[in-house]
Amino acid sequence: MTIEIFGAGFTNKGAELMLRTTAQRLRQQNPDLRLAIEPDGNTPYERTSELQLAQIFPAKATFSPRVRQLITRSSWAQKLIYSVLNAVMPDQSERVLGLVNRKHADALVDISGYAFGDGFSPLKCRNAAARTGIYARRGKPVILMPQMFGPFENPNTRRHFKSCCDNATLIYAREQASFDAVREVIGDDPRLKIAPDITIFSSPPQGLKTSDLPTTNRPYAVIVPNLRMLDQGCQEWGESYIARLVAAGKRMIELDIEPILLVHSNEAGDYDLAKQVGKTIDGSTDRGPARIFTHPNPYILKKFIAGARYLIGSRFHSLVAALSSGVPGVALGWAHKYDMLASDFGVPHLIHRGTDKSNALIALIDSLSVEQQNAEIRTILQQQKDAMQLQSDSMWAEVFQTLSVEGSSS
Repeated sequence: MTIEIFGAGFTNKGAELMLRTTAQRLRQQNPDLRLAIEPDGNTPYERTSELQLAQIFPAKATFSPRVRQLITRSSWAQKLIYSVLNAVMPDQSERVLGLVNRKHADALVDISGYAFGDGFSPLKCRNAAARTGIYARRGKPVILMPQMFGPFENPNTRRHFKSCCDNATLIYAREQASFDAVREVIGDDPRLKIAPDITIFSSPPQGLKTSDLPTTNRPYAVIVPNLRMLDQGCQEWGESYIARLVAAGKRMIELDIEPILLVHSNEAGDYDLAKQVGKTIDGSTDRGPARIFTHPNPYILKKFIAGARYLIGSRFHSLVAALSSGVPGVALGWAHKYDMLASDFGVPHLIHRGTDKSNALIALIDSLSVEQQNAEIRTILQQQKDAMQLQSDSMWAEVFQTLSVEGSSS
């Protein structure tokens, strides 16, 4: 059986963790499954080989930027080009080359995280409708795994997303706001359900080497910058975002807690932003610029986050890593997914908005630096995680049943 996993790759560490989690859970259920992804420009062969993932072919990443743009914007061009490639690629060569033609895959599992809503071009939903339609027309399962949806005020986005939902077998919203956004499009539908983010319960593989973790002689807190706050979040944050991160780091130093910048993506912009913040945190201290840590393995990053006193950050899955590890995490974001995550973990006050005053963030840091208050929040986080476990287990059981995946742990 071949399953396509779509919507995550290796640029964003949260997306990679979603990919690793999904592959791990599916293979735990049946080790003989063949899993495939559609590569993009940031999908090196050595990474797909490490995870034993086949590659969907034809794929847009195969072509030049001009052809990719043509395929993305013209469904007719895509059909024509893909038809020609399918004609010249013999079916028997697929397994030899580690390729999978989408028309031969048995199911589609979408783990986009956040791709369907007015924050993106309607082309994302249009292409998703076409992709899911390839499976639906053959009577194959299409599962939209827990993710953020909406809003859908743009009529083109709404129309294409409705088509995508029409093709779906199961639709999981990651939280109530996303559930309501989808329900507003498709109405009350038994296929629409709520389930927590799948990485909350992700576990590192056996034998994970932690020798790369940085050492520190004092308590540390993690600051996770996100370049998207300067574009997607600019309407709310303006020019205050970097200043808030710097103020947070300087306050940590005053409290004798080491601020460490953690880069939770492979994007050069995130690393450059971390360097900028780190140098500015240095300020008048004699400690030098704040340290920066990143690692190609997202499980190593999650392990490091788990050892922190607390986290201040804007990469969604860095916050998931913190909260699911019992580490208080203050979210600086722009989309409702941040608010919903904090609420689901029982800590809605751990949200800092661009409209808040900067001293509100300092007050949160002060409270999280007090051992007793920090411990009280950790207890809440563990209780909420335990409550979500049953919901997650139920989701996976339904996913396995829908995919008709049977294996060693069924």
